[in-house]
Amino acid sequence: MKKLIAVILILLGIAATTLSIREYAGKKKNIELAGFELSLTKRESKKIFYRNTGIGLVMLVGGVALLRGRKRSR
Repeated sequence: MKKLIAVILILLGIAATTLSIREYAGKKKNIELAGFELSLTKRESKKIFYRNTGIGLVMLVGGVALLRGRKRSR
């Protein structure tokens, strides 16, 4: 069970980081939705990028740590 959770965390971490990088590279600055125009400044899009990439990296590191963790001796 522990290995399954670790593998899921690793896969989700890689996916989140990859999608965050791809989204930031192709991000449009202005979005039109139902007649309203929403715009992201470079500063806002960087904050979103760093947050999503950070979450992905934390999941990746957590999965690796869980997978390589030592067994407790009783």
